[in-house]
Amino acid sequence: MSVSVTCDRVVKKYGDAIIIPDLSLNIHNGEFFTLLGPSGCGKTTLLRMMIGFNSIEGGAIKFDNRIINDMPVSKRNVGMVFQNYAIFPHMSTFNNVAFGLKNRKIPKAKIEKRVDEILKIVHIQDLRDRMPDRMSGGQQQRIALARAIVIEPDLLLMDEPLSNLDAKLRIETRDAIKNIQSNIGITTVYVTHDQEEALAVSDRIAVMKDGVIQQVGTPKDIYNRPANRFVATFIGRSNIIEAKLITKNLKRSILFQDGFIASLDTWNDEALSLPDESSILISIRPEEFIIRDTNDGFGGIVRSKTFLGPNTYYNIETSYEQVLEIIQTSDELHELKKDDPVNIDFAHHKINVFNADGSKNLLLGVDSNE
Repeated sequence: MSVSVTCDRVVKKYGDAIIIPDLSLNIHNGEFFTLLGPSGCGKTTLLRMMIGFNSIEGGAIKFDNRIINDMPVSKRNVGMVFQNYAIFPHMSTFNNVAFGLKNRKIPKAKIEKRVDEILKIVHIQDLRDRMPDRMSGGQQQRIALARAIVIEPDLLLMDEPLSNLDAKLRIETRDAIKNIQSNIGITTVYVTHDQEEALAVSDRIAVMKDGVIQQVGTPKDIYNRPANRFVATFIGRSNIIEAKLITKNLKRSILFQDGFIASLDTWNDEALSLPDESSILISIRPEEFIIRDTNDGFGGIVRSKTFLGPNTYYNIETSYEQVLEIIQTSDELHELKKDDPVNIDFAHHKINVFNADGSKNLLLGVDSNE
């Protein structure tokens, strides 16, 4: 069985310190949902409120339609995977995974059958009798995952489960977690500060800052149409450029500081109501730039370059002394050198435009709480 999770105006306090001021969120039955944000944003605090390790000072958390605020941890039927694995070093793989079933007084034959099934699902059946000190970090994390799901929880919670693994193993393990979750169909709430990890595994993501949800949406929607400047700069890289909103030929356009004008057709109502020459912020990701041989766009000078295999990263200084990070496909025939002059354009349909303080996206197609 799996459940939906509803957070209805949830509040978390430690003394006079308000960690989560007023948070509402709906997590669908069976989805892989990620809480993403910097350290201290409240994502782990919210996870611990769901499992019952933290109290709830206001609002309600519901599993389906059951309010679980005061429900004991043992009654919530939640599986938890921790950052540090939290497996027993003196127990074999089998006994680690069987631990929760034994506590529930499940018959021995049923424990044997269920543990062996789970070990196959997480692909560690050949480690059944091995001790943890003879395993890699990824193998130990799979034991922790198996132990969490063998009890057939209604909800699976995962708190930074990959942060102790090296880069290659982290990618392998995250892919395994996503495949396992998809196969068993259990509602999963996953906490991470790693943007790439969140994009790779999630059905939907909630981006958090200071206990407040900034945007909820699919990985594609959040990356392509961030709700505000914080989301744009936290999810992947983004160059933020100051500009003006003007009207030219009856169309709303962007006036860059060196006089370059770019027209867009996707303004929302707020953008259309702003007066001419309102200050705006342009967000352009490094891969959205186009280096032209023509005079289209605005001028710049190559200040540095870094070759990284298929892509080359350039720092290019504009005529108004802003250094932009630009990524181009590595091409020996058109390789730029330090101090080369260039003309820079961008994929106009991909950029994002925010109001002066960066709090709102001024383009159509943005939903801050999907």
